[in-house]
Amino acid sequence: MNPFTKATMPLPSLSSYSYYEEPVEVPKDCMPHENETPGPWSRNKDAEEISVLSLVVCSTRLVAAIVAVGALGTIALCRPGASAWSVSSHEDCRCLSHMVFFQGKLYALDSNTDPKDLIAIHIVDDHDCSEPRVSRIERLIQGAPLPPQNHFFCKHYLLESHGTLLMIRRKLSIKAELPSGRRYAGTLVAGSSKFEVFEADFEQGSWSELRTLGNGQALFLGRGCSRAVCVSPYDLSRDCLFFIDDYTNWLWKKTTTSCEVYDMKDEKVYSSLPTVSWKSGDLPATWLFSQGKTVELQAAGEHPQEIVEAEEGDPETLQCGGAYAAGASSA
Repeated sequence: MNPFTKATMPLPSLSSYSYYEEPVEVPKDCMPHENETPGPWSRNKDAEEISVLSLVVCSTRLVAAIVAVGALGTIALCRPGASAWSVSSHEDCRCLSHMVFFQGKLYALDSNTDPKDLIAIHIVDDHDCSEPRVSRIERLIQGAPLPPQNHFFCKHYLLESHGTLLMIRRKLSIKAELPSGRRYAGTLVAGSSKFEVFEADFEQGSWSELRTLGNGQALFLGRGCSRAVCVSPYDLSRDCLFFIDDYTNWLWKKTTTSCEVYDMKDEKVYSSLPTVSWKSGDLPATWLFSQGKTVELQAAGEHPQEIVEAEEGDPETLQCGGAYAAGASSA
């Protein structure tokens, strides 16, 4: 549902799948890693509860999602109004997250590496085929093996910005809070955050670290809802990363969380956004974007309260525009 226009798009149930037999072309260097449990989605989907790690409305006739059981998932495709998701019968599940649709292809982060691997997913979706399907998966950027992170928890985000793909790494300091008299079965308590921004270099096959976003940009980060937004080059929000606490599962201590801003100019975190807080639970909060126009800042101290003014969007579309609205929903 578009929360601004109330337009809705019907999607299949997560229990309904249509399996295509056409092989997915996967080069040897893009096979699932050894630490991933092999096997197609048809053998894994009934093990536990299915979750949606990422969902992208690619066009008016194509929706893509990463559906997973635990950490392992696959690419599911459908057309709006279809009765089932289209999934490969043979492609092994893998660790996937943070998918975007960019220049006619799907891109996702893959595997237990840091920086993450970047894979491209080619889609066949023409008027002659009965259902959309994945035709090829290729690894464009290969990360390094993930080193031990005893006191840190890393989250990654993938988004498109001015014709490039950006990956943002959030390094969150953590400590374990153990019940009295126990050495195990404790909870994690979040501390301070640091951020690194990388640009995909397709020619070199590597991630290139950025010290500035350039072009008057600000980034909004959240699980499944990250976006780059254009702002004035003179705006205080340029080179700022607005983020919400989106780490949620039984390992984390349930505390009241909120929105904060990381400023790349001085590498500091500020809490000067309008007060929005919620009790963390099984579902994270999300950023909501509407079609709108950029306006001047209403500053609060050194950092912005609001960077765009929303205007009514097209009631027939669910595609998001380039404006920003903060939301505390669990959609």
